[in-house]
Amino acid sequence: MPSDDRYLSTRGPWNSRTSRTYVITRIGESFVYADLITGDEPDATKPAAAVAALLR
Repeated sequence: MPSDDRYLSTRGPWNSRTSRTYVITRIGESFVYADLITGDEPDATKPAAAVAALLR
């Protein structure tokens, strides 16, 4: 994967609304179910930071 920002930008492969919506949903789900997956407590700040990076 290239190291540039196009994978974290709306100019790259996440340009379609459907793709961005899917990725944001999957990020949120992975943190919502963190207690079942890893045993960690769910934390709303982590997915918020991940989504912010995606939408930069």
